[in-house]
Amino acid sequence: MSELNVNDTDNNDSVTVDLDQYKDMDWDLLVSSGNGGGSSSGDDVKDILQFIPRNDDGKRFHILATIEMMRKVVETDPEFDNLFKKLLDKVCHTAPEILHLRWNDIYRFCLHHFGNIDEENGWSRQILHIYNSRIKQYNALFK
Repeated sequence: MSELNVNDTDNNDSVTVDLDQYKDMDWDLLVSSGNGGGSSSGDDVKDILQFIPRNDDGKRFHILATIEMMRKVVETDPEFDNLFKKLLDKVCHTAPEILHLRWNDIYRFCLHHFGNIDEENGWSRQILHIYNSRIKQYNALFK
């Protein structure tokens, strides 16, 4: 039996999810850490468990979740926070048949704003890691 332990976001209890019950469904499991990189105390770290469909909405949700993960890295900076929100809005208003093109926009956005891999706060490395892992997942799921 495949199991996954995540934190319940309401009361911080650990919850075990039986993944076998979902294996025949047309859904993918998205688990992301809700810590956002803002605090190192560890008290606010929670795992978020979501299911996303494998259709065009799934593509959109995957891209949106990717941008949101990146936004969480820089949410303490209001300027970057707003820029990521604009990128989220752009994806929301994209026609399903050209959603894959938004990866190019995300790449150019990241290259422009996070191109210095050795910057002092470490955001660029985190953003690069998120982008690379999420686009690989996207290609495996939807191509």
